[in-house]
Amino acid sequence: MKKFVSVNGNTISYHAWGTTGPVILALHGSPQSARAVAHVCEVLAQKGFVVIAPDTPGNGLSDPLLSSEKITIVDYASALHSFVEILGIKSHGIYGFHTGAAIACTYAALYPNKTNSIFFDGLPNWSADERESLVGYLASFEPIWDGSHMTWLWARMEEQTVFFPWHHASSHYRMDYNVSPAQGCHANVMDLLKSKNNYIQPYTEALKFNPGNWIGLLKSPYICAASFEDVLTEHLSRPGLDHVTPYVYQTREEMYASASRLFDANKTDVVTLEAQAEAPCGFVEFDKGQVYWQGDPWQQSDSPTIVFLHGSGDSSGIYTRLAKSMNLYTNTLSFDLPGHGYSNDDSTLSGHNISTLAKSYHEACAALGVSNYVVVGERLGGLIANEMLKQKYCQQAICIDIQQKLSKQDWQDLDSFNCELAPQWDGSHLARAWRIARWETLFTPWFKRDREHARAICGAQLEPNDIQKRAETLLMAKNEWFTALALESEPAITDINVGNIIQYSTSFQSDADSSDMRKISSSKDDWFITLYEQFAF
Repeated sequence: MKKFVSVNGNTISYHAWGTTGPVILALHGSPQSARAVAHVCEVLAQKGFVVIAPDTPGNGLSDPLLSSEKITIVDYASALHSFVEILGIKSHGIYGFHTGAAIACTYAALYPNKTNSIFFDGLPNWSADERESLVGYLASFEPIWDGSHMTWLWARMEEQTVFFPWHHASSHYRMDYNVSPAQGCHANVMDLLKSKNNYIQPYTEALKFNPGNWIGLLKSPYICAASFEDVLTEHLSRPGLDHVTPYVYQTREEMYASASRLFDANKTDVVTLEAQAEAPCGFVEFDKGQVYWQGDPWQQSDSPTIVFLHGSGDSSGIYTRLAKSMNLYTNTLSFDLPGHGYSNDDSTLSGHNISTLAKSYHEACAALGVSNYVVVGERLGGLIANEMLKQKYCQQAICIDIQQKLSKQDWQDLDSFNCELAPQWDGSHLARAWRIARWETLFTPWFKRDREHARAICGAQLEPNDIQKRAETLLMAKNEWFTALALESEPAITDINVGNIIQYSTSFQSDADSSDMRKISSSKDDWFITLYEQFAF
């Protein structure tokens, strides 16, 4: 289960397997997240351990480290120590892969009383010449107006399973690896998209890491290991580690069994993880899976909480800046739709309708202690908001673009486009998400690219970074986007103009010119005054 905790003002995300037993920390490599060590965590959890895998600061859903000073590997070790202290863990074993191994080694040397055993899965030990060859390896990710950066990103992730460094494509640098399947490559792509260029900082420290400065300070039993195909296998016999016995395994299963034996022989006391103080985000149970939320529902405020609900292919993240502005006057709470954003993989819109979603979100608010609230929803979120008001779950509702539905003819026109967003072997789904996101800013609906359906460009909508955000939310939703579109297009939505409901439109085309329709900017940066005046804070 994925969880969140606040550490020194930063939000740190982590996965946890089990609740009672000896504790093992598992640290991932770069540029990845805790997702990448899930398999070893599951293996160890089956042996009775409580396994905790945090996203390294700046990766996954964890905030990056911020400092006016240069950040080093010591800062990541210190951040890990703060995380362990917050969780109340007295001592534990630790498993680290590549970057995670470098952090684990530094941490164990600095805090010897915390670790009872350490398993290094590929401990970085680069030579000066190799570091020279890695110049350009940590390329920054910069969106480009034509979307070509998405093709580059896919190719970069594929190449790293064939060449190391990935940017030196020659027989000398070719590895004996299997090319990652589409799902694996996509997972790595999404990890990098979450971290953006924040991944460069911890990765740089792993490439600079000198284990000879730290390994001699370790007080706990440890194993330096690698799989036979790992590019770091030969690092285990280099100066700095030449006095250490290297263990090389033919399979991951053999390696994980060895790690389990090490941890089992050096067990800590059995502990039970306790619930943590509230973080500004988390998950709440739906009837199908868990839905992600973010906000500050526990802050003191006499005004009703504003609950934001997004539309098809979006996520709660689109309200982050607006919510910060509204927090000056009231609490805010933003939810992801099932199957969207950071909601877990088990969540889905399948089997839901507007009524069941309204009930589920009302129950989600109650689970978070929110009873006095108003709802602002767009498209599908607006239809849910309308239903929540009809059912008297909330006091007021603002519904935006709920008239923008796809007609039967629209669906037929859409069929002529390939809108598949599930991972494709060539990465074409990445470029496709980008193109859809860009056309959405120019036409309504986006696939009717003619003068009649042109929409006004608002502010910086065509800026590559803004389009990139929408493309990423589409990729997170994958084909749940179509399920959401179908719900948005339900033909018989009755009682839309019930008391207290207010409709807005970001586009005054076709039926959006009705007298009861108000215009609102498509840029959420402009919504503050509207919401402030409407809810009379």
